[in-house]
Amino acid sequence: MAKKNKSKKNKNKNLDEASSSNLIPNSPPPPLLLLLLPPHPPPVRPKRTIADQRLYNKMEKEALAIATTAFTKYDCDSSIAEEIKTEFDSRYGPTWHCIVGSSFVSNVSYEPHFYFFLYIAPKDILLFKCG
Repeated sequence: MAKKNKSKKNKNKNLDEASSSNLIPNSPPPPLLLLLLPPHPPPVRPKRTIADQRLYNKMEKEALAIATTAFTKYDCDSSIAEEIKTEFDSRYGPTWHCIVGSSFVSNVSYEPHFYFFLYIAPKDILLFKCG
């Protein structure tokens, strides 16, 4: 009877060792690289950035002022875009286009020197003239 208890103790010892090293018995250990790397924080973006600018200096300043005013007046992206587009159409002629949002992809054609990309937290603004 002593032999049976000894053999059960050995089995339990082997199971304890296996469970402490791996969560699943007979599975390979997790890669060390994943255990050592801390999670990546999201990139920090400044509150206001002009990422790409091909407007004349006067238009550039006006775009920033109009966008800032639109953000204080409206909460809805479509209302903000409409305000910016309407202002630029009235000041610089028709065919301005404006896209506002926190996540969008675009591929647009535009007239030279009439393209503006702005970030006002937490939204991006794409303003360009075409047509």
